[in-house]
Amino acid sequence: MKVRWKHDSLRLRITPTELEDLLGGEQICERLALSDGPVWEVVIFPNAEETSLRNFGPVVHLLLSREDQKKLAYPEVQGVYFTTNRSGSGLIRYFIEKDLPCIHPRAADALEGASETFASPPGFVSKGSIGPGVLRPKNLGFRYILQWSRKHALFMAEFVAEAISKCTIHKRLLFLDL
Repeated sequence: MKVRWKHDSLRLRITPTELEDLLGGEQICERLALSDGPVWEVVIFPNAEETSLRNFGPVVHLLLSREDQKKLAYPEVQGVYFTTNRSGSGLIRYFIEKDLPCIHPRAADALEGASETFASPPGFVSKGSIGPGVLRPKNLGFRYILQWSRKHALFMAEFVAEAISKCTIHKRLLFLDL
């Protein structure tokens, strides 16, 4: 499991084997011990009644509900995403994502070996000129909009209209026929 944490979020990326373990009811853990003192650890506990995030000292527990485990099992689902309110400190976002191949080459200085990942999602193409097996998103430009479902296109139109309505520049300038 790969772990990325920031002051307001926790992101966990799991491998196909770790997903199989979760679906089989096994907990998965990532641990970093720097000395004989406390360690830093994240544990995902499957089969919970509801998904939640807790910590016990330096150990973070993510309790994953059966329903959210089922969502992760679908090939088209790339992750499950949650928020919780910290007492007096605002929201914290936390999520579990499937570990997909990197879209850029690994730095040699990182000394990272190849790791197990899920298959690339549709819409990614290999760029042989950059290097074998390196993935880049396929850029369809504005033609991509024509492939959106009507519902998605209407949502985006509403989103853009709302953004324009909140704009501080003079709105008439946006619609002048020049």
